[in-house]
Amino acid sequence: MDILAIDPSLRSLGYAFMDREGVRVGVIKPSDDLRGAARLEVHRHAVERLLDVAEPTFIVYEGYAMSRRANMAFSVGELGGVLKLLFHSRKLPVLIVPPTSLKMFATGKGNADKDQMRVAMGKHRGKFFKSDDEADAYALLQFGRAFLEPRLRPRDRRHYIHRALAGSELT
Repeated sequence: MDILAIDPSLRSLGYAFMDREGVRVGVIKPSDDLRGAARLEVHRHAVERLLDVAEPTFIVYEGYAMSRRANMAFSVGELGGVLKLLFHSRKLPVLIVPPTSLKMFATGKGNADKDQMRVAMGKHRGKFFKSDDEADAYALLQFGRAFLEPRLRPRDRRHYIHRALAGSELT
């Protein structure tokens, strides 16, 4: 399956996918002066273009992290709704990965910080990422590959990667 990994964020949405040239990672950054529906529209159009380029058959999407700021939680929820509706309209299955499961998968610790994630994924890939969003998207891509391809998982079912994968939800 062709996987598109999305690390959703209103300011800097990370993405990763594989094509003939290898793994591609990047970010979608709307202008800082955009707010509300205008920002959501920019994200929707950018992800539509990304879907056309990557031609995925499977989406891996980082789930919500609980925010202390209610306004941010609602805004991120709106972005999630817009993108999930876009994926649904294209009949793409979506694997929702909780942030703690992603951190567990990447580092062995469900409470790893952004720097630990970036270092772990940089070591895995052999180079470092420009942003946390790219590193997280790359980790999501690897998570999706391990979810879909059992041969990529450790044989020991007690390994933390198996626990991380069990925390995800296919919608």
